[in-house]
Amino acid sequence: MLSQTENDSRIIEISFCREPLVVFVHSRHPWVERETIRIEELEGQEVILREPGSTKRRAFKQALKQIRVTLRPIMEIGSREAVWMAFEKVM
Repeated sequence: MLSQTENDSRIIEISFCREPLVVFVHSRHPWVERETIRIEELEGQEVILREPGSTKRRAFKQALKQIRVTLRPIMEIGSREAVWMAFEKVM
């Protein structure tokens, strides 16, 4: 079981689960009461991202690229917990 594979014709990928991505917003952000947002709504938003090697970040960037959504990264951080802590400090 792998979270990512290389492009190799000898390997067949079969997805067996989907994990949601969570968006944190400040308590004064217009989305604070929402349960969900569409990925298109992230256009132009300032974001704190996981580090470039993160599997989730790679999947997220691929999804953004497919629909041509551009973010405004303000920070890149190496762990989920550190993202939460940075969010608390920035916001």
